[in-house]
Amino acid sequence: MLTPSSLAEALSTVPLQEALPYYCHHCLGEAIHIGWINRKYDYPHFFGGICSVPLTDFLGAGGFPNEFWGWGREDDVFHGRLRALARADVLVPSATHG
Repeated sequence: MLTPSSLAEALSTVPLQEALPYYCHHCLGEAIHIGWINRKYDYPHFFGGICSVPLTDFLGAGGFPNEFWGWGREDDVFHGRLRALARADVLVPSATHG
């Protein structure tokens, strides 16, 4: 069943109890980068791992790019699409670890 919110998540990740409010956040124009917690990369506009994006914004951004083979950088392109095409704000949790 489709819901107003779509959650893209790595299969190896188990939701943290402390992060549940971020998973449940749903506000058009606001994407939450839950993967910011316990991140292993730290560069400007890092976006990957786990994100909570309203379905309308996901579709407005054109979804994930299909031009990539293998692993890497598709999340960064999706981040740019969210900001440019869907005009969504990408928010990061205030938590630094979970």
